Amino acid sequence: MEKKTIGKFTAALRKANGMTQKELGEKLFVSDKTVSRWERDECTPELSLIPALAEIFGVTADELLRGERRNPARDTPDPEAEELRQRAKSDKQFRLMLDKNKRKFQNFTFISVGITIFGLIAAMVADLGFYKSLVAFCLACAFCVASEVCELIFAVNARIAEVEDEGAYAEKIRSANVGTGKTAVGVTFGNLALFAFCLPLVTLMEEANWGMTFGSWLGWGGGYALVALLLGYILYVFFIQGAMARRGWVEEPSKYQRRLLGKCVLASAGVFLVIFSAFTVANSLLSRPKDVSIEFDNWEHFKIFVESDYDEWYQDTYGGSFSAPLPDGPDREVGEEPDYPQRICEDYINNFGEKIFSYYYNPNLYESVEFLESPDGQLRRITVRYLDDHTGVRLNEALLLTLTALDLLVTAAVYILKLQKYKKNNG
Repeated sequence: MEKKTIGKFTAALRKANGMTQKELGEKLFVSDKTVSRWERDECTPELSLIPALAEIFGVTADELLRGERRNPARDTPDPEAEELRQRAKSDKQFRLMLDKNKRKFQNFTFISVGITIFGLIAAMVADLGFYKSLVAFCLACAFCVASEVCELIFAVNARIAEVEDEGAYAEKIRSANVGTGKTAVGVTFGNLALFAFCLPLVTLMEEANWGMTFGSWLGWGGGYALVALLLGYILYVFFIQGAMARRGWVEEPSKYQRRLLGKCVLASAGVFLVIFSAFTVANSLLSRPKDVSIEFDNWEHFKIFVESDYDEWYQDTYGGSFSAPLPDGPDREVGEEPDYPQRICEDYINNFGEKIFSYYYNPNLYESVEFLESPDGQLRRITVRYLDDHTGVRLNEALLLTLTALDLLVTAAVYILKLQKYKKNNG
């Protein structure tokens, strides 16, 4: 008894319809050599071509997979057993082609993922190796676009045409298409994460020929990527997923999923506001400098103190120092002195009109300078009051970023656990 196959059945149907292999190939957008290989049973048609092939010959996909027309009126000793046998045969062939289509798409997806990973490596080499942050960002964007275009093409080619009246096959085809759509969406989120990860290279760098250190890039890039993924997922669930579901690419999001996501977003935003407010208040309280006073019992120590303060301030502000002695004597003129910003030269004259000493200082560094003099005109004590900036404590912005990231991660974990529990309880 001759074995019934898809290839022999296709050849018989083609000849019965008076078509050549080339004509059939043109209708299916394949070559006549491909049709010839089908008919010689060297390979089987792609799963996505089965509905189109069945429509051309006016048969069902089930009959095409069986390799013969269905004939319920045929005289068989056990029609039910024959029906079950033929059904099992067609199911097996359908599963084999479905698995082949799935594996083929997965292999192509590895190419898209590899392009994304190669883009990350290229960006790291350009930034860390050659200190070209702008070039690194452009490379990452180019590879992201290439990966996304490839994955879109692969997903469209892997999608199987759905036929409404094919019973159990229609459900399996729909499930396979949804799996293809989910994989494509996953690759898209990966490309979004890479784009956001490289975004600090152009938003935090002042010059294109500068490069970020690995630690700084990892910290800022990780934060950017986390925020981008969360914002992208929110937009996907509320706006994009529904549109894709109507075209059969993914599953329709449930009302519970959207409500749960909305609650988690509001809760996370509330926690962030609390963290940010507490961080701001703590910085305003802790960074306030203390009022300090220092006393000197002789003018030599006072002069050394204020002039050293001036030199240190000038070094920090203008990158230079001033240590030249002041001109002495009654004929001193301001124009003869070096022009240093905020430099004030003072002579201390006691109550008897006697000059005790000369000094220079920056009055903006101090709240007040008080001189206590004895009845005989001698200095007994000098008191300097100022705000000590070194006594204030300021919380690092890295702490705020860490707490924010922790808030987002905890919220994401709660959302995933609750959603998984809901899906488990509702099948």
